[in-house]
Amino acid sequence: MYLEANRPQEAIRILRSALAADPDDAECLKLMARAQLTAASGSASGTSALPAAQRAVELRPDDSHAWRLLSLCYSRLGYHDRGDVCRGIPGTHGQARRRYRSRQPPALV
Repeated sequence: MYLEANRPQEAIRILRSALAADPDDAECLKLMARAQLTAASGSASGTSALPAAQRAVELRPDDSHAWRLLSLCYSRLGYHDRGDVCRGIPGTHGQARRRYRSRQPPALV
């Protein structure tokens, strides 16, 4: 509701509470990534949303929406090749996921 009303900060506040109760809720993690991508711009949004998007992909490796959010995070961080690999996941899940895992970007500080 808050995301549709363009109020991502309120959504983040509520989602933090929901994730504190159930940190493995993939739907909440996807909403959190989306809210964080909306709340900030440029690389800041990618940095804040990346952990939620990564965890959503870990929990639901066949969820194309989770992979799309992860792709957006990497693209905003400037890792466009990694974002491209994530976008290719639904059609070639196993092969693309192995490529994704093998191409670790530098640590974010």
